[in-house]
Amino acid sequence: MRADPYQDLARPRADGHGLQGEIHDALREAILAGSLPPGARLLQAPLAEHFGTSQTPVREALRRLVQENLIEYVPRRGTFVRQPERTEVEDVYSLRAELEVWAAHRFPLRATARQRADLGRHLRNLSRAAAADDYQGFVDADMALHQTICEGSGSRLLVEIWTAMDSRVRGLRTSTRPATTRRYPELAVEHQEIVEGLLGGDVPAAERALRTHLARGPGDILEPAE
Repeated sequence: MRADPYQDLARPRADGHGLQGEIHDALREAILAGSLPPGARLLQAPLAEHFGTSQTPVREALRRLVQENLIEYVPRRGTFVRQPERTEVEDVYSLRAELEVWAAHRFPLRATARQRADLGRHLRNLSRAAAADDYQGFVDADMALHQTICEGSGSRLLVEIWTAMDSRVRGLRTSTRPATTRRYPELAVEHQEIVEGLLGGDVPAAERALRTHLARGPGDILEPAE
């Protein structure tokens, strides 16, 4: 009996209109978690067989993932999980730095008490995940911390722009575990400096820490896995 190449993917519980959404979510989660790594090929027929459905909802789910820049269609070859290019990685982190530094300038005056508390909570979660070698937990806490900085700016527009980048950033990080785990102690210190600057009202210190931290991001992603 032929093995299911997608056996680790969660099977949807919905049917009808909700099926396409659950297939999309299952594939997206697998890509962001790295179980479908960059370069993995996504075949409609085996995926439909795995999910117990026709190819139509699978095709629609794949179309959404293409729009989100998590996968790409290569003519005459097929559909694959995207392998990011160096310029894309550098552009994403450069843009993140400008957005988050702008947010940091507004955070001390505009952040709510809840957002300030959340910032500290995300830092603690990040530190615990690093100590436990919990890569996915670390990424989740990392992104939550940076999102809270943006939310603390009080700008809905900035949050919308940053949120639109979230999937791309997570997608870029699917193959970064070796470099990231080697840098856990440094990353913990970098985030602590950012948070201390923001909560202490030292915007220049927070800005320096943010720029230093985000400037190192492309190196973690582009460094060859070991």
